Amino acid sequence: MIAIKGKEGTVLSIKKYLVPILIIAAVAAIVVVFLVTKEDDSAPADSELNLQKISNPIFLKSNGYISLHKGETFSLSLPFLIGETNIDKISEVTFDTPDLQAEVDDITENKDSKDAETKIGYINLNISSDKVGQFTAQKMTLVSADRSVTVNIGELIFDVDASKPPADLTFAGAGVQASMKSYHLEVQNKDKFNAVKIKRVEAKTDAMLLQSIAFSVPPGDEAVSHELDLNTDSSKYLWFILKPKVTYVASGQEAITSGYPTYLGLSEWTEKKLNTVIKNKGNSEYK
Repeated sequence: MIAIKGKEGTVLSIKKYLVPILIIAAVAAIVVVFLVTKEDDSAPADSELNLQKISNPIFLKSNGYISLHKGETFSLSLPFLIGETNIDKISEVTFDTPDLQAEVDDITENKDSKDAETKIGYINLNISSDKVGQFTAQKMTLVSADRSVTVNIGELIFDVDASKPPADLTFAGAGVQASMKSYHLEVQNKDKFNAVKIKRVEAKTDAMLLQSIAFSVPPGDEAVSHELDLNTDSSKYLWFILKPKVTYVASGQEAITSGYPTYLGLSEWTEKKLNTVIKNKGNSEYK
């Protein structure tokens, strides 16, 4: 398990490796579902899913709560389905809130599909804010050389705090998981002498609520782990992003930081779920 420590103005160490790799593995399962369905003549007659009829990329809308330090950069990976066309070379990305800055890292497609016209991909963005507050992103505008396309991405809440990242606390977690009913929190206190008290672990949106917990983390090399209950509304969203706000006390001083980022629900994509994505694509289609 990889532990990370957020630093102001830097990108988390999982940016280019852990989360993108795990997401590729998760969304690659989508291709398998489609290939099996295509080759299985006994598939249910009411199945209307046919990737060959998907002419434009469709973003998989999500719900998320992402706690950040002011100036911290977060790697946001947003998966999409691609049919007959592709996403243009993107030069700029903006959201429907001016308080978030975004830079395009890369756009990657699944190259393992046997069907040349069927690809799964994700757009990887570096997100930051130089302001303090809660900022909600529901729409994303992708700018290329000759056009600008706005798509619905769901609802992502970025909660930005002015506190400095802790020097002695290291957080770890699942990264990507199928379950949307819990969140794994692992904390290590590298201070040699003093324990750290975790007072609250918080995350709340209109479709997600994390049940808080309080505990102490003793000094030393041994990490403390907890599985926190999580309530999600899967009738509204099929996958979630969670990076909770953590309130702690160290050396008698209360401060705020954030936990390990986890993508929930991305590793289980059934035909039923994908039918739902396509039927409810709304304004999430890149066209």
